[in-house]
Amino acid sequence: MCLLIAKPEGVDLPTEEQLHHAWENNPDGFGLAFLNSRGMVHIIKGGMLPSSVNEIMGRVPNVKNKAMLLHFRFATEGDISPGNCHPFPVSTDDKALTNCNKVCDVAVAHNGIIYDDMGYNYYSGQVTYKTGLSDTQRFVKNHLAMMPQNIMFSPSVMRLIEAYTKSKFAFLNRDGIRLIGQFTEVDGLWFSNDSYLPSKVKPFAKTYKVKQGKLDAPAFDDDDDYADYLTDDYADYLTVGSDYCDVCYSLIHNRQLIHVYEYQLCRDCFRELGDIK
Repeated sequence: MCLLIAKPEGVDLPTEEQLHHAWENNPDGFGLAFLNSRGMVHIIKGGMLPSSVNEIMGRVPNVKNKAMLLHFRFATEGDISPGNCHPFPVSTDDKALTNCNKVCDVAVAHNGIIYDDMGYNYYSGQVTYKTGLSDTQRFVKNHLAMMPQNIMFSPSVMRLIEAYTKSKFAFLNRDGIRLIGQFTEVDGLWFSNDSYLPSKVKPFAKTYKVKQGKLDAPAFDDDDDYADYLTDDYADYLTVGSDYCDVCYSLIHNRQLIHVYEYQLCRDCFRELGDIK
């Protein structure tokens, strides 16, 4: 569900190794925003290949001395397309939100999935993953862009945004970087999660957990018994280990799992099922 990196002025860019792992774990597009010499924010995005990361960063002049936001996308809603890469201008205009070379007053990038108060994907009454604007773009368009900057950046409103969305955001304007949510500082950079590190898939778990249910769950002596068990009626009551999809039981690195309510889904199952009602 994306990696967001905030780079303050005077701090080095992420290392080539960090950038490599960031793309490997979040391969649905890259973009950045930086503060230019005129005090405006310049968004350059739309990188859809690994090689485009360095190409886009190479377009930023005097890069070490620039405050920047970098974003690697792991898509959960909306098109996988250049225009849906982060960051976004805080705007109500769809064309501005999908513009891959945009100068604006303030840019925002997001890490997470935004739900409405019923727990469904933001504004989704159907499967919207493959087409249209993302949850982030809709939240920017319908909420953030409705507020003046002095209101949006007030501590109380920033706390409300974090509580409502349960997400992480980074904003960039002429005053610098503002963060919402918990970030980790490494060598002066601020990371929204650890997907800049190599993925390490844990071995198949020998201890199987079972949800509370009306059926009694048997014990399993080995992996084959467990595999057979998945085909019967007890499957509805299973909760597999933290690296397994709750629908297809594929072994997936925990950073690649999408958490919806108490469930964890691989990307393919999330796309197929859409909203969990």
